[in-house]
Amino acid sequence: MNRIHNYLLSILILFLFFSCSDEEMADPAEYLIFGHFYGFCLGDQCIQIYKLESNRLFIDTNQDYPKHNEFYDASFQELENNYYEPVKDLLDYFPTRILSESDTVFGCPDCADGGGLYIEYKTKDIRRYWIIDQDNRQVPVYLHEFIEQVNNKIETINSISNQ
Repeated sequence: MNRIHNYLLSILILFLFFSCSDEEMADPAEYLIFGHFYGFCLGDQCIQIYKLESNRLFIDTNQDYPKHNEFYDASFQELENNYYEPVKDLLDYFPTRILSESDTVFGCPDCADGGGLYIEYKTKDIRRYWIIDQDNRQVPVYLHEFIEQVNNKIETINSISNQ
């Protein structure tokens, strides 16, 4: 009887262990701030920073150039739902591997007039930011898809604004 009990307990423990992924066990994101910046640029699309949180999208009205050594100081204004819908899945592309990085700057963002990305991620226990070079040759491969998605989402927001 004791062996059967131990056997069933072992199966239950294995089932519980393999049924949860790391993402399911992690705290959900409270928000994701994302945007791009270009130093040698004219116009209102040179610095575009957005905040994505529970069913809402916000735009930064400050449009300040992000500093490489501190969190971005934003002033957010909520956008209409038609802006949120096409970008709501951006968190699905967020590379959780970046959370284990000690660096906050990847590459040399905007050094060669190529621009950079500002990313900020917050959960209940984590608040981190990164400044990322737009040049894929300067950043880890695991960031490439996310960089592409961020740029695509900003382009989508701009196309909605231009309608």
